[in-house]
Amino acid sequence: MKEREPRDFIEDQARQTENSLVFGRISKVWDKQTNDIEEGNIEVNVLTKSGKNELRRVPLTHFDHSGHVVVPQEGDPVVVDYASGVGKAAVAVASSHDDRDEHRAPNALAGHWRHEWPGDSNNVYLEAEKADGSDGTPDLVRMGIKPGGLEDASTEVAVDNSGGDPQIRIETDGDIELNADGDILINTDEGAEPVARQNHTHPTSWTDSGGSGDTGTPNEDGTETEIG
Repeated sequence: MKEREPRDFIEDQARQTENSLVFGRISKVWDKQTNDIEEGNIEVNVLTKSGKNELRRVPLTHFDHSGHVVVPQEGDPVVVDYASGVGKAAVAVASSHDDRDEHRAPNALAGHWRHEWPGDSNNVYLEAEKADGSDGTPDLVRMGIKPGGLEDASTEVAVDNSGGDPQIRIETDGDIELNADGDILINTDEGAEPVARQNHTHPTSWTDSGGSGDTGTPNEDGTETEIG
């Protein structure tokens, strides 16, 4: 029987390593800011869970499709795998959650899709769920601000397909500001009318001998805003 050489043991250890998933935390993000081929795609440094090893410039591969990207941040948990074969480079194949408060999974029920950006008291969400908040196939998509994943939104822009007619809903505890270089029109099947016209009057009446009549037109110009 042929005696094994030291390199044989090294190759065995490499094969075992490459068959194991590695859990770690991102220690550096190599982002992408230009389309220069030399810049490549997004890569990360990964500090292994033990904290003893750092994998450098690991390519990110866990995207839904070409043209989609979610760039992690330093400290985010990540899962690393190895391509088949001896000596192949590591690749980051999935994001993960861990026991740190800021990296635990958002609250969600079966069928929910939710992305959470934590804030001091309220979080920002991009999510899809059933309109009544229950589990099941989503029929509402929302951009919103809420204290938690399963809480009611204090501010939301929602597309709701749960009823007979689809709805687009905008609600907030604060202000709604619309700015445009051109006109702002809100149309229905009946057409649109200006919110306020410059050439309008209001009827007036008095109980004394002054009689009644119409006011004069406003001093200011009318608005360009229309609501149908």
